[in-house]
Amino acid sequence: MEKGRLRIWVPAILVILVSAALIAYYYYSIPTRVPGQRPPMGEGMGNGQRPPGMHKEEGNEIFTLLGNIAIAFGGLSFWWFLFKKKLGTPNNLIKKTGKLLYKVHTYTGYIALILVTIHGGYYLITKFSDAKVKSGLAGFLLLLALAIYGMLFQRVKNKDMRKTHFVLTNAWLVVLCIHAGGFFFFMICATVVVWGLVWYLSKNAKKPELRPEN
Repeated sequence: MEKGRLRIWVPAILVILVSAALIAYYYYSIPTRVPGQRPPMGEGMGNGQRPPGMHKEEGNEIFTLLGNIAIAFGGLSFWWFLFKKKLGTPNNLIKKTGKLLYKVHTYTGYIALILVTIHGGYYLITKFSDAKVKSGLAGFLLLLALAIYGMLFQRVKNKDMRKTHFVLTNAWLVVLCIHAGGFFFFMICATVVVWGLVWYLSKNAKKPELRPEN
């Protein structure tokens, strides 16, 4: 591989390896429970109270919401890849939506990065020992690398930069699947619905008729 290509790929590969190590540590840190074993009983559990350590902390909901909103903005950025392949369709709605997503997908990615920083920063400070923080940190590193490669691609547009950005995107989606859970799967369903609608409209779009010259 040429030296110029190595400069593009090596940092991305290192970020992916570090993220993979964090995910491995996340799974290693999850406490294993013997099948059939019940959680330890705490005081007041008979009165409908939560076990110790299971109560909701004030403020968590806000930062969890910020994380979900970040996933939504990240999903909008990803939708550009779906519409990109359909820009040649005769359907004007798909064309206009695709061009709009192209214009805003960089900004939605930056917004997602800012929200993830706030979301992750809170849990990094308040729950550093929580294993889930490690998977979140892996997602943050990949999203940060995505933003950096996205900026670099605006300056140096070549195939390797585009492929690296795409590989990082897919790696980030895998980590999100592990870390985010419910809302991420909702966004997957929304993406499948949108893609199905785009495919249907594109398939049934009528090509403009060519009029014979007089």
